[in-house]
Amino acid sequence: MDFKQIDAPSSNVENPNKMSGEFSTLESSAIKKIVRENWESKLKVKGLDACDLDAHINFMKQLGLADYEVVCMGNIATHSKHMTKNEILAYTKFVEALGIGYQARFGPGFSSLLIAGVTLVSKDLRTIRGHFETFLGHISKNAGVYRGRMDREAKVIAYLNLQLLKKNSGFFRFIRKQEIEKLRKQIEAKKSRMGRFQKQKAKYDSISTSIKAKVSMGQARKQ
Repeated sequence: MDFKQIDAPSSNVENPNKMSGEFSTLESSAIKKIVRENWESKLKVKGLDACDLDAHINFMKQLGLADYEVVCMGNIATHSKHMTKNEILAYTKFVEALGIGYQARFGPGFSSLLIAGVTLVSKDLRTIRGHFETFLGHISKNAGVYRGRMDREAKVIAYLNLQLLKKNSGFFRFIRKQEIEKLRKQIEAKKSRMGRFQKQKAKYDSISTSIKAKVSMGQARKQ
């Protein structure tokens, strides 16, 4: 026997990485199929097909919730027995809105846990709406806190500007040079602080606007 033939790699082991990738793809496809069949079997909504929920699943995955279908769709399918087709579609919009809000407020790690929890305990449209309204209230409260801080800073800035105007007027203002400079620095510091508060308020306002818009889409579809 030719030793060169013995040493030559066979076609089956020529590229082990390629074989590993093929098995990984096959396993992944098989798991996805099992997961889908599992939640599809629990879907009990007249007139609703599993394909009607594909856009919802894809949206949640685009948010960074890669395991959403595995972790959450079984919960939603189980809850479907309590809802009509329009209600389940509206339900998914509330989930999407909460996904956007949780992601922006708490980051990807916590948002995954929160979405898993909210789909587990929200057994109908009324319950998921309640969680949405609670979260929206939390966001509005935070925006209000920063609005109040901005108002207080604005009043202090107005007072300091008035003092600066007084100190900086008159023939002997050069004598008050140090006081004037101190007031200017205080005003700049307050403006900088107010700018930070404004950014935080804008963040919460943006979250509120985004999640309200997402829910409005669901309500329009329901109608």
